[in-house]
Amino acid sequence: MRINLTRGALRLWVVASVLWCAGVMFLVADTMNVASPFVAPQTVHVKFSDTETWDYPAEWGDERIRADLKRRIEELDRK
Repeated sequence: MRINLTRGALRLWVVASVLWCAGVMFLVADTMNVASPFVAPQTVHVKFSDTETWDYPAEWGDERIRADLKRRIEELDRK
């Protein structure tokens, strides 16, 4: 049984390259404060206008945030 060194070396190089890229991505994402797709955001930012952004806790959920947005917009319309 003959071992093909070039084929094995290529496979080793591919595996090492993938691990290297994954490590670099992990380090870069950690230093750049990139949101992880596995962790839910703690705050929901709602851009109301070019100058105003409203922040809500993520625990509120979609329905409660929408209800509060509707209430705040109605208050602004009344003013």
